[in-house]
Amino acid sequence: MESARSTNGFAITALIFGIIPCLGGILGIIFGILGLNQIKRTGQNGRGLAIAGIVLGSIWVIASIVVIAVGINDKPKRDDSGHVTQSGDMDVTQLRVGDCVADLGDKDFYTTTKAIPCAQPHKAEVYALLPLSGTSVPPQSVLDEKGNEGCSTALESYSPSAFEDDGVEITYLYPTKRSWAQGDHSIACVAVFTTERTASIKGK
Repeated sequence: MESARSTNGFAITALIFGIIPCLGGILGIIFGILGLNQIKRTGQNGRGLAIAGIVLGSIWVIASIVVIAVGINDKPKRDDSGHVTQSGDMDVTQLRVGDCVADLGDKDFYTTTKAIPCAQPHKAEVYALLPLSGTSVPPQSVLDEKGNEGCSTALESYSPSAFEDDGVEITYLYPTKRSWAQGDHSIACVAVFTTERTASIKGK
């Protein structure tokens, strides 16, 4: 009389973690290897499940590496002086004075934007960062007052011609409670252009 062989538990677990990419598929690989080793000793069923877990886990690992690599390569690059030399997406809290932006668009809330070399067509430029004091985000009225007055004065100093140009609008980005807690304690003054430009407005 033959007895039915049980299916190895590690092999089953490997398949589960191969389908559900916990830790980027690494667990599928680990449990798959453990399952194969145990199956060799015990003669249990589940070799195919273990192999499937390893294969699927490997696919998730490769996919994770590709996503990370793309994310790193998609960030803007700067030269030694801090100027953007290669365009890329970045957190708005990382914007610097002189950074040109492809297009801010018309939003009420920004988390990321595309920084671009100023020699390339763009529709906005950061021209000032106004520091904010205090232990928490100032009231909206304070942010608006500082943004309206401070950014207007800053643009006149940064680019007198842009200050007089009807094709240049002033906007500003201010911190949220979340970004404040992460160290974002300034208002970013941004000159927005009605038509694309291919040079910085600084000093003009």
